[in-house]
Amino acid sequence: MNLTAEELHPALQESPVVQLPSTGPAPTEDPVYSFRWGWYALSVMIPFAGILLGIFLYDQPERPARRVGRNSLLIGFILWVVLPLAVALMLLVLVSMSAVGWLSSLMPPTA
Repeated sequence: MNLTAEELHPALQESPVVQLPSTGPAPTEDPVYSFRWGWYALSVMIPFAGILLGIFLYDQPERPARRVGRNSLLIGFILWVVLPLAVALMLLVLVSMSAVGWLSSLMPPTA
């Protein structure tokens, strides 16, 4: 008496032993988000370009693109506005300290 596997176990008739997942279209990655470190490097090297890129990307409907736009905008703003103002303030303090030192050297010594 030769019985096949299908006759011994009826569940084998209904479905195959190994089911492969269906192959659908490959997920496409967002080119803005996948190249984000390049955008950040551009924002560091050319802050004005980072500000323009940030304004453009912040208007996109996708959340990752908005995040890249926000970060590029912040990097460009910090490097183009905040950093020069901080340097100017430090130079102002240095010049004022030098001026005070020069003026104090002009005063006659007190006895």
